Amino acid sequence: MKLLRIDDYGEHMKYHSIGWKSSLDKNKVRKQLFVKDTKGGIRVLTLKAALPDWYVPGIPIVSDDTLFPEQVCVKINPCRLLPPPCWANKEEFEKEKSALAAFFPWKSEYIKTHGEALSLVKEDDRNLKEKIKFLNETLGKETKEVGIDEIKNGELGVRDHYLHEKWSRQTGIDLDCMNSHRSLYAVWLIKNTGTPALVYNDNEKQKYKTVQRPVFGDKPEENPQFLLGCSRVKYVAKFFDKAKSLAFLTDFEIRDELFSEEIEEVKQMTNSANKPIITFANNFKSVQMPDGSQLSCSKSQPNFLKILHSSNDPVDWESLREELGISSDSPERYISGQRSKSKSSKAVQKERAMKTLIKILKSVECNINKHYLSLNRDKYTFISQ
Repeated sequence: MKLLRIDDYGEHMKYHSIGWKSSLDKNKVRKQLFVKDTKGGIRVLTLKAALPDWYVPGIPIVSDDTLFPEQVCVKINPCRLLPPPCWANKEEFEKEKSALAAFFPWKSEYIKTHGEALSLVKEDDRNLKEKIKFLNETLGKETKEVGIDEIKNGELGVRDHYLHEKWSRQTGIDLDCMNSHRSLYAVWLIKNTGTPALVYNDNEKQKYKTVQRPVFGDKPEENPQFLLGCSRVKYVAKFFDKAKSLAFLTDFEIRDELFSEEIEEVKQMTNSANKPIITFANNFKSVQMPDGSQLSCSKSQPNFLKILHSSNDPVDWESLREELGISSDSPERYISGQRSKSKSSKAVQKERAMKTLIKILKSVECNINKHYLSLNRDKYTFISQ
């Protein structure tokens, strides 16, 4: 099980991810995960992907089974891919609000998802006039005919740029980080979603089904459906794989009550998880890795680190530091201990490092239920319980 940390816009929750539920949705995509809360209760976490409605009008989007990776979810954090839509004033917003769904679907969806829109107030006039003066000085006659009223109505993008920067300062949301996530979102959609199509192969003289990937070009923000998808993104999920995969969510749901078949499936998962992924050999003097290779247990601490790094299951050091209270930048530095002139101090550090290492080995699901580590002067030995 891996530590799952959820930040629901200031409400922090901790669970442990057990594994994906076997049943898939109609597109054969995994989306439900079994998790354990801090009191040992089992829950079902449902991830809801943030997607556009279509890429080709009238044809719904399909998702690949790679939409969410095989490895479990370890983080869910707040995420926005767009700043709020802007208006000249609140009166203009109220006047146009009812027609947004028809003419600007992404704006309507954004307000529905995030409950936020921006508009100018009287105090903004001074700052806008300064921006107009700057534009006239830098661009010359190209902007001479643009006045304060035109700027307020969105000319040249000055109003939106000004309100977005103001909003960024007030909320602490980094616009550059938002742009970076938006690019990742485009890649995620291209890689994992598309439009079902029937293609004729002239050489084989037959038709076959395929999925056509979306094409957003150099400026995805000019694509209305891409903007619609962006407006729905409320969270970003991270997964425990070597690629550090991301997925973008419009929401997630945690269900407390499990069906009987789900209870049985969790039992099977937890039983299989107890099987050793690393075994001890040669009278506990060495460790046999899943690939058949062996490492000595009695030479030095770095060998233990090799065990962790050689494991098929990557180690989530950040989660381990949080769970174990390790303050140093890297567990390796903490485990090896700092050099000390005092022998007694060095021995204390080794013992402390050893206890931490035991906890780490447990956290990466090495099977040490039947065996445990003990410190024997300068040498570590595996001892049977």
